[in-house]
Amino acid sequence: MAGFALSTAWHAPRVADARELLALPARLGFAAVELSSIGSDLAQALQGLVRDGLPPVVSLHAPCPVPYPGAERLDDLAALEEPRRLAAVGYTKESIDLAAALGARVVVLHLGGVEGTVPQRTVVQAMAAGPEGEWKRLLADGLALRSAARDRHLEQCLRSLEAIAAHAAGSGIRLGAETRYHYNDLPDVDEFQMILNAYGARGVGYWHDTGHANTHETLGLTRPLEYLQRYGAHLVGVHLHDAVGTRDHLPPGEGEVNFAALRPFLRPQHLRVFEVWSGHSTERLAASLRVLQEAGV
Repeated sequence: MAGFALSTAWHAPRVADARELLALPARLGFAAVELSSIGSDLAQALQGLVRDGLPPVVSLHAPCPVPYPGAERLDDLAALEEPRRLAAVGYTKESIDLAAALGARVVVLHLGGVEGTVPQRTVVQAMAAGPEGEWKRLLADGLALRSAARDRHLEQCLRSLEAIAAHAAGSGIRLGAETRYHYNDLPDVDEFQMILNAYGARGVGYWHDTGHANTHETLGLTRPLEYLQRYGAHLVGVHLHDAVGTRDHLPPGEGEVNFAALRPFLRPQHLRVFEVWSGHSTERLAASLRVLQEAGV
């Protein structure tokens, strides 16, 4: 069975030493590391440690390094404003360069979103308050706005991918377009086909996110396992975390995700990255590792 990597999204907020950033996951039983949510100082220091007996860095979550506070999940690759889009392309290129320098295999990408829709949090709040018809009406309104504005954002997304794929060519780095969380994000379950048709031969693959997929199922946007059934042949890796409805990034075993159902889609070469937010204890992480191992993931 392939080993698990730990995303530094869990411990980067409280670890300031580059060596400890890599050593801590090993002490917890993880075989590798995904870099996420780290600044430029840590990124520079890590380059001197990659062959120093520490767990390997197998993937980076762009943008990495984080260019400014709050940019950990920068989603501007589909922005209509060219300065925003071009800046996001530049940050992604830096992520690719760092990944190559560290000997990583994959850079995980958020491809942006469609602006001007009903915020997903509004839909989720209506869902929690009931009745069912209200949140479904809000979501339908948002999807109609998304559909009307999608093409311009998708065009920008493809322009960004063109530049990013060209930059990654020859580097040995795969690009993993991630299952997104918000309904207005790009790509949705159908739009992935367009992305993979255009760039699958140029190093862009599918990165599955278990919690995000659960959110789309909760909102009625997809069937269970639909993303993997349709795009599993393009899979490069998976973010493993649990979810309850639309609340995700919980330790596996503490929500409703069926991790055993992932088994038919996973191969030894696929990266398995444990991605929970900071605040969850080491004891909960250890229990979650056991959950995944017992599930055969």
